[in-house]
Amino acid sequence: MKKKYLKKSSLALGVLILCLMFSLSLSAQKKEIHLITVEVQDMREKAIVSLSSDGRLAPRAFQLKDPPRLRIYLPGTILSWEEKEISYKAGLVERIKAEQYSEKPLIVKVDIYLAYPTSYTMEVDERLLTLELDKEGIFTPKEQAKEAKRYYKEGKRHYKRREFEEAILDFEKALDFDPRLVRAENYIQKAKKGMREEEKLERERLERLKAREIERASKREEERKSQTIKKHYTLGKALYQEGKLQKAISQWDKVLALNPKHKGALKNKKKTEEELREVFAKRKKEEKEKRITRYYEEGRAHYGKGEFSLALASFEKVLKLDPENKKALKYRERCKVALAREAEEKKLVEARLRGREEVYLRKTREELEKERKILELKAARKEAREIEEVRIARRVEEAVGLEVEEIEVRELPKETQVIIIPTGRVVYSSFELKDPPRLVIDIPDTILKWEKKEMEIEKGAIHRIRCGQFQEEPPISRVVIDFKVPGVEYRVGREGNKILVSIAKPLAVREEVRERREEVTIPKEPKEYIIGIGDLLDISVWGYDELAKEVTVRSDGKISFPLIGDVQASDLTPSRLDKKITKGLALYVKEPQVTVIVKEVAAVRPEVVRKNKVFILGQVKSPGIYRFAEEVSFTEAITLAGGVTKEASFEKVTVTTKEGKVIPINLNRLLIQGDKSEDIMLQNGDTIYIAEAKKVLILGEVKSPGAYNLPEKKIGVLGGIGGLAGSYTEDAVLKTVALLRWSPDRPQMILVDMKKILRKGELQRDITLEPGDIIFVPTRVIASINYVIRQIMPSLRAAEWMEEWRRWPTE
Repeated sequence: MKKKYLKKSSLALGVLILCLMFSLSLSAQKKEIHLITVEVQDMREKAIVSLSSDGRLAPRAFQLKDPPRLRIYLPGTILSWEEKEISYKAGLVERIKAEQYSEKPLIVKVDIYLAYPTSYTMEVDERLLTLELDKEGIFTPKEQAKEAKRYYKEGKRHYKRREFEEAILDFEKALDFDPRLVRAENYIQKAKKGMREEEKLERERLERLKAREIERASKREEERKSQTIKKHYTLGKALYQEGKLQKAISQWDKVLALNPKHKGALKNKKKTEEELREVFAKRKKEEKEKRITRYYEEGRAHYGKGEFSLALASFEKVLKLDPENKKALKYRERCKVALAREAEEKKLVEARLRGREEVYLRKTREELEKERKILELKAARKEAREIEEVRIARRVEEAVGLEVEEIEVRELPKETQVIIIPTGRVVYSSFELKDPPRLVIDIPDTILKWEKKEMEIEKGAIHRIRCGQFQEEPPISRVVIDFKVPGVEYRVGREGNKILVSIAKPLAVREEVRERREEVTIPKEPKEYIIGIGDLLDISVWGYDELAKEVTVRSDGKISFPLIGDVQASDLTPSRLDKKITKGLALYVKEPQVTVIVKEVAAVRPEVVRKNKVFILGQVKSPGIYRFAEEVSFTEAITLAGGVTKEASFEKVTVTTKEGKVIPINLNRLLIQGDKSEDIMLQNGDTIYIAEAKKVLILGEVKSPGAYNLPEKKIGVLGGIGGLAGSYTEDAVLKTVALLRWSPDRPQMILVDMKKILRKGELQRDITLEPGDIIFVPTRVIASINYVIRQIMPSLRAAEWMEEWRRWPTE
């Protein structure tokens, strides 16, 4: 019984030991070994190939003859060697290639290609497999001769095909087997010579191609240059025939820039410049004659009214322009005699008044009332002057002054305006210097904060504007406006707290503004504005803020002004009304300086006051019918209509004449680029129409989100994202780009797969945009329209939309 039990227990123990050994063998087999690197060391007598791994390898090696190579199988191994194949130009080992021969079970196959068959020894370490290859080989003399002959034939075949590199390798191997093979050496020299000849031929071919390409490019450049010269020359001749001399000269300048010896351009430019000088001289002479006639007529009118001092000033202006004008000389002497006579009479009257006190008793009630007003005004002036002196003294003591923040330049058809912007209302003084011509404006008690300090503008009659801190204590800022030519007409006034300098443009600058309505090279300039019934006027007197007033022209054409009562204003220009009010205030104010500005123009006027009727429609702030006494420019008409709205299209602006002719206007060139050729003169019956811009909204993961005008050419979602919004960002999900389109019953959401459009070129998936569309580029895949609405809410005032959209079902 005991023996039986011992037999059974020993049997069970043996089975247990076998199971443990089997499990250990299985775990050992399951462990994976990685082949990491393969290295070769070529020594003098032998070559060593090393295979490194992260475990002990179990190799199976075989030797193959054609081509001579050594093949090794590594079971249970994974190939981790990145190169997988390496080649050597010389030596016993020519190439080593490894591949994953099998996945189940894991087997790696390694082929070691040899230059010739040889013997080897293999040693296996823990993590290294080493193969020592004997360089002496195992060939017999007969086999060596056979191998030499085989490589020699291979080399000849490659040589005939002009495969010189392969032929040289084969001949060198043939010499390795039979060094006495002189024919192989000869073929090696021939092959090297053939390689050099081929390289030479290839270089020569490349040089010929390069020279031919240079010649073609030079020929194309000459043809392009010739065509450009011909185009500019022909365009210059066409402009010359139309009478546009300055533009014709600019075209011929372009021709001469490309070909300085072009005879036709040189001749035509010289001829045109002479004609242009004659035109300018003629117009300058005509302008001078007009000014002489105007000053002379003004002097005659003043002389007839007994205003001898004003008449003398007008005749002096005539003599300044024409010193030998006999009529002006005669009337100047008469004015001097009349003024001397008035002075004598005044002295006589004053003497009589001093001796006769009873004269004061004859004053009428009206004269006493006027005297009382004068005394009250003087007292108010004295008090205001004292307050101003105290204010200035306090400001100087505390070293706190106003600042000149900025200087702006504004271009108008007839004049150039320089606007000096201080932080508050300031006083100023101005004077003119002649050599060189310039206007100097001093602003006391101000500190200059304008950073530019100097600005080259070359606009109208202005050459540049300079400014600086003229004096530190008390502070005085000085602004200097340099003119191009002497004798420039200008005026200095106010526009609220701003100082406004209006400088008339010379005739040569005005001639550059063209009228495109008719074939005329020099446009007509609008005459000075004539005040009409219903106009709002801003009238101020320098130094007397209490007299500043905004008045509306009544239906009888008159206005009411302090001290002088009713004044006729309709059918007068602002300058003539200015003189009229100045004359009336001269009895109460010493040397009054009056400024009259038309602040608002009445939209509707009687036909007797405004002869020209213009219709302004579309995207302006105050569309309607406007009437003018004379022709006005496009810019002036749009300004009177309140300017364009935010929805206006700058590309779709037209002026339709009474005859039905349509003239396109480009607001981009007119307002942004300052091209005055677009500022045409309007006539009776013209209609201005500014269309509404068609826009789309692009939001989400794009580089420049916002609202964009739709171009005239139709574009799709791809053009909107790439062309308008500047492409998508890195976080954009292009698979579900949402297009929201409004419809009467509910908005429609269309998902566009931009990924397929961009990568596969499936342009049929793109959708053409319509006005009012909303494009949303998400950061995750879109599942419902509610997600899109929540994302674009901040940009669309979605609070107003949600009350309507809550009733819609979720998609």
